[in-house]
Amino acid sequence: MRIAFISDIHANLVALEAVLRDIDDKKPDRVIFLGDAATLGPQPHEVLVELRKLGCRSVIGNHDGFILDRGTAPELVSEWYADQLSPDDVDFMHTFEPTIELELDANNRILCYHGSPGSNTDQILPTTPAARLDSFLNGSPGPIFIGGHTHIQMMKQFKGKTIVNAGSVGMPFEFVPFPESSGPRFLPWAEYTLVHWDGRQTGVELRKIPIDLDAVFRSYSQSTMPEALYWWSLWLSD
Repeated sequence: MRIAFISDIHANLVALEAVLRDIDDKKPDRVIFLGDAATLGPQPHEVLVELRKLGCRSVIGNHDGFILDRGTAPELVSEWYADQLSPDDVDFMHTFEPTIELELDANNRILCYHGSPGSNTDQILPTTPAARLDSFLNGSPGPIFIGGHTHIQMMKQFKGKTIVNAGSVGMPFEFVPFPESSGPRFLPWAEYTLVHWDGRQTGVELRKIPIDLDAVFRSYSQSTMPEALYWWSLWLSD
């Protein structure tokens, strides 16, 4: 079995299309979306159209929650993003799940979430202390845990468990935490993860896919999204 995990698209259709081309080439048995589809980027509606075409199960990210409950949205997630969406887009987002559990066999499961099994705002990083990891996992089934949210691709072993961050399709971060004075910086590729299961062993493949930064720039420049040029300025050239 081969499963593709995509996360944190953030309305970047150019990056999503690059990842979907690679997924089509790898031919996984299924695709799981780990949340944050349609904010902070230039093409929210178009991204949700592509996700619906996949027919995949989806986890609700914190930014998806901002769209569905506008009262919780911070200032940077303006009304513009929600205004771009059709009623079908919103109905689709209401199908997103807090967590998804995938059974591999009687003893092996993959638990999918956005931030952690308990909250889509928790941050699991390579540097997260053991005690905090214990509290985040809190006896959840495993032994494979996979999420997103931090925009930092990662695989680590913890007490016999494998913890994976699928990375960000649309805004891979150079590092976290980033200085408040300058904000994040985006790496010039798209990220997703493949998990392989042969009935005995698990393999994890953290994939980085080249993207056309000129096309990304055009999508920002042709958009009416707030502060489009600011968001474009955060991309690092390759």
